[in-house]
Amino acid sequence: MGNEVDLDSIREDVISKIIELKNRGSGCADLNTGFMSIGFDSSNTFKAFISKVAKADSGDVKKTLLDVKKIVDTLIFKNVAFTNKRVFFYDIPKENLSKIFDSLQKNNEYFLKGENSTSFNYNLIDHDHVETSLVLSDEDTSFKVIYLKSGRNRPDIIHPKNKEHLFGGEFGDIIDITLKVQYVMNAFDFFAFDFKNNILVVGMDLDGIFPTAETNKSQGNYVRDLRKLANLQSLKAKNLRNCVANLEFEKIGSVLNHSFMTADRGFNHAGNSITSNQDIRNDDFHKDGIKDKEADFYGIKKLFPLENDEKVVLTVRMTFRDYKLPNASIYSALIDNVTSYNGLKYAIRKVIEHNHN
Repeated sequence: MGNEVDLDSIREDVISKIIELKNRGSGCADLNTGFMSIGFDSSNTFKAFISKVAKADSGDVKKTLLDVKKIVDTLIFKNVAFTNKRVFFYDIPKENLSKIFDSLQKNNEYFLKGENSTSFNYNLIDHDHVETSLVLSDEDTSFKVIYLKSGRNRPDIIHPKNKEHLFGGEFGDIIDITLKVQYVMNAFDFFAFDFKNNILVVGMDLDGIFPTAETNKSQGNYVRDLRKLANLQSLKAKNLRNCVANLEFEKIGSVLNHSFMTADRGFNHAGNSITSNQDIRNDDFHKDGIKDKEADFYGIKKLFPLENDEKVVLTVRMTFRDYKLPNASIYSALIDNVTSYNGLKYAIRKVIEHNHN
């Protein structure tokens, strides 16, 4: 009986994490690779993976479920810790930076201390506060990351199967109904402390999933609370405008997308090679357009290959509409494709390194 309870517990844990991966917008490719590596047939839907876990009943079931759990645990950790983060940078004196870090190690009036600092709790948060979570660092003690867990609204589009009862037949035969719904899911933001450069980075989770208004509201609340926590008169995000051109002119890495206008405003160009991952700076159209001209770059997406096939993608850009406004600024960058702590640190410090005149 004890063994049966244990297997049911494993199944429930794994299925809940697969659902969380789906809700977080994860693709199925990595999950499929992991499942196939332990003997499952190929699948391309989350429903199929859940079914495989629920129906696994042949051979050494416990070993199979534990192998699946290991795969899913690895994928959800990487997704929650590193996927699709919008980052804001703040100059903070070292003593204030240390004060903030130390204050987050215990309960305070702005942040609750989470259950532990060694793992994520993926269960849906059951209160309205922000609590601390996993803490990441390595031998480089000048760079530390504290994750935060809170509830945040996200929209979704659904097509209900049972449609008729929704409108009581008042419209005749209903062929299809699309509903836009909103529900709460966990948001795992982070504070990164760069004690080497005296910079605090606020990283907002799932920029492509959560509505911009929700992200902006939470980010504004963080800034308000951090300012009070460190007794700072003001706290304004750094303007990353200079990063764009500096990343463009840096030789390493591949520019996947960029936007610029020539100094005489005679040529505005926005090109990309996102699907091919080729360096667009080598494109003949770009070379011809920029030949013998000075360009004002206002957007860039750049890929940096790292160890273990990790390919960090860093985006710093504004729209052309914003660019035409006077004194246009860029106050955030987007980090994608990160799969490790070192990749996150690399991306953050790449922005810091290039944000100069």
